[in-house]
Amino acid sequence: MLMSLRNFHAEGLERDDPKTLPNALTVTRAVGGFALGVALGLNEIDAQTAAIIAGVLAATDAEGSLISATDKYPSLQEKLRIWPSDWGRKGDPTADKVFAISVFLGGIAGGFIPKQYGAGVVAAEVATMAASGIARLRGNEPEVSKVGKAGMVARCIAISSFLISAAAEKTEAADVFMKIGEYSAVAAIGLGLASATIIAKNYWKKRNDKKQQLKTGADERT
Repeated sequence: MLMSLRNFHAEGLERDDPKTLPNALTVTRAVGGFALGVALGLNEIDAQTAAIIAGVLAATDAEGSLISATDKYPSLQEKLRIWPSDWGRKGDPTADKVFAISVFLGGIAGGFIPKQYGAGVVAAEVATMAASGIARLRGNEPEVSKVGKAGMVARCIAISSFLISAAAEKTEAADVFMKIGEYSAVAAIGLGLASATIIAKNYWKKRNDKKQQLKTGADERT
């Protein structure tokens, strides 16, 4: 959620080596999110502990900011293996989806997250994954957008708020955090659908541009 939106795959910046600190954070978010979702679904974890773990896992989405913050210290980047990679660029959005879908599904199953809000967020995530998958299959790699990252922020706030509300039980604080969770979930749904729309729109634009280029080339040859 704190990831910088700088175009890290610019020539000369991105590397092929996937064994980096940012990628380790990405994997941690995905694996940890899946494990947390399972624990929530089986009621093997209390809401307070789950909220803390969810917050820590959400913080691992700061890999882009980590790269930006160390840009002026190349020796430190080399020592700690802090640099962007092709694997990270493609893996980061996937890790976000695995984290969010796992925790929301587990939260619904365990009774920590209201079904209507959790289902809405999961549906929006599935729509984004479908749009991204179709674009990749057609040779168009979707880029991380501000809308997509804003959606991740909203999802993380919703997750934390719902879990804190469950931990606070029947108190005024629980009601407040439940409202925050509901509003954040609605925002996450809207941003998720917007992200899917942007991905689809960009795909069709690139597809039409390519068709136009081919048509122009054919016309010039005749």
